[in-house]
Amino acid sequence: MNVGTAAAIISRNSPWYCKKCKRTGHKEKFCDIASQKKVAGNGSEGRRSRQNSDNNRNRGNKKTIRSSGKHVRGVKIANATAEVNSTRMYVEARVNQHPVNFLLDTGSDITLLNEDVWRSMGAPKLENTNVVVKNAR
Repeated sequence: MNVGTAAAIISRNSPWYCKKCKRTGHKEKFCDIASQKKVAGNGSEGRRSRQNSDNNRNRGNKKTIRSSGKHVRGVKIANATAEVNSTRMYVEARVNQHPVNFLLDTGSDITLLNEDVWRSMGAPKLENTNVVVKNAR
């Protein structure tokens, strides 16, 4: 995994207090300072904290701390890549009496059909919905 960070945002009103670095805004297991000490000590790449959910919850009083040479106000930037060698699983189901192959995704809230599948089903009439689709952030 390759992880890079630009800046960490810490809320003064955060419910979390780190005993390792004596700062508020995160728990010990997500402490960047403790991770940096581990990196310096063993030469391996340390784990960086993911504070997106913490930051979204604590949008009030913010304090920006530089964690590298690049500084971005109010944003923590992280890139992660993982090489996953797994086979995708598909399930065949009938929709309006037409067989359709679906990617099995137990973590998905909704299932979408692409336009080609919709057309192959005879382009049945679509109905309006109040469902709002959002990507994961």
